[in-house]
Order: sequence, then structure tokens, then C-alpha cells
Amino acid sequence: MLGLSLTACSVSVGGSDGGGADSAGSGDATTTEAAQGQDGSSGSDNASSSADSEGDAGSGTSDSDTSDITDPGWQDAISNGTRQTVSGSYAVSGSGESFNLVGDLDGELGVLGSEVTVAAENVGTLAVAGSDVTVYVRSVSTVMITGSDVKVYWLSGTPDVTDMGSGNVATQIG
Repeated sequence: MLGLSLTACSVSVGGSDGGGADSAGSGDATTTEAAQGQDGSSGSDNASSSADSEGDAGSGTSDSDTSDITDPGWQDAISNGTRQTVSGSYAVSGSGESFNLVGDLDGELGVLGSEVTVAAENVGTLAVAGSDVTVYVRSVSTVMITGSDVKVYWLSGTPDVTDMGSGNVATQIG
């Protein structure tokens, strides 16, 4: 499932092949059950079979209640990230970008890039590949990290976390 997820992300980069992302997973793997990330940004391209995008940069307010979100980085991603309405499975990639994904992703969310911040709601599987990536989710079942300095934060639940990188953080926030 990790290969499929990273392949979808690689396709969204436009011009990159999936070889580099797949080979990055060959390092030592550490699995934890409780991890939290804090800040998330992602690129401009997406690959989704059932996503409806609304690219309103700077108007990232969510239709959902955000009163339980107190982390300043998460609040910033919601307020200032490019708002995209999503469902099913979705992928984002880029460099130096911030996204506010509104809607439940019962499939997979793939995030690929560097200096990317993503705020999302409920996610089935989160696959992150890159460096200096921060992802905030309300809840997630499975987290797979390949890369360095990746931060994944969630509000509720106890996801299965696989970390195949270095300097990464995956933990519950709040």
C-alpha cells in the first residue's frame, strides 16, 4: 500500500518518476503506535479519483468547527492554506505551499514535497514522503512516513505509525 500511495504522489509531481520515492523506503523502519505532527504544507498538484478542488488561496476557512484546534501552526494552515474540497483519496505535492483540505478522505491522503503544510480532516491512510513536511489531521487510521523532518499531528485516535525516515515526529496533539 505504501508503494501505491507514493506512486500516486510521484505522478502528481509532474515529471518525477516513482523510483526515488519507492527506494527511500528501504531504510530502517521504526513502528510506533502514538505519534503527533504539528504543521503541514503540500504542493499544488493533486491526484484524486473523487476530489473536488477549490483553489481559494488565502481563504482557507473550513466549513467544519475548528474550535477544538488550538495549535497556531494548524490554525494558520486552515486560515491561509489553499482551500480544497476533497473526498475519497487525494494527493498533494509541491514546495513551500500550504493546503487546507476540507472533507473526509476515507481512502488515502498522499503528501509529497518539501516545506509543505497540510491541514486535513478525517483520513484513512496518510502517506508522507519528503522533507520539512507538516501534516495536521483530526483523525487518521494509518500513518506512513518516508523522509526527514516530517511532522504529523492528530487530534483523536491511535493510528498505526510506520516511520522509515529520520528526524520525524508523529504524535497526538491537544
